[in-house]
Amino acid sequence: MEEAIVLYPSPPIGHLISMVELGKLLLTQKPSLCIHILITSVPYDSGSTAPYIANAAATIPSIKFHHLPTVTLPSTKTTHHEELTFEVLRLSNPHVREQLLSISKNCRWEKPLVVALKHSEGIKHTVLLQEQKLTIN
Repeated sequence: MEEAIVLYPSPPIGHLISMVELGKLLLTQKPSLCIHILITSVPYDSGSTAPYIANAAATIPSIKFHHLPTVTLPSTKTTHHEELTFEVLRLSNPHVREQLLSISKNCRWEKPLVVALKHSEGIKHTVLLQEQKLTIN
């Protein structure tokens, strides 16, 4: 069984790029790792991530991308992107849990790490299964 780290970025592409770069850096420290990145979609134009994901998946086979199912937002008057993003992340909790359980069937979870780049009260769903200290030079 492979050892896995799961990264969970906020939907905009800038956060995704940062997580891929973190994954690449982790792989330089431990090439045997398998990096899993969970992808959510938001109900506004946050830029297409498909070409970037396709290129990263083709060039870095140790990084696997998992697209979570699209969630339906309840009726809301807000158009504020951050509020919509937090609601999508909150509603995605069951899908995140399901994906983590699926990944764990084929991976060792001795030192799992789940990270979200958007820090706020809205990210209460981020699961840290076990803390892990990493030394990155």
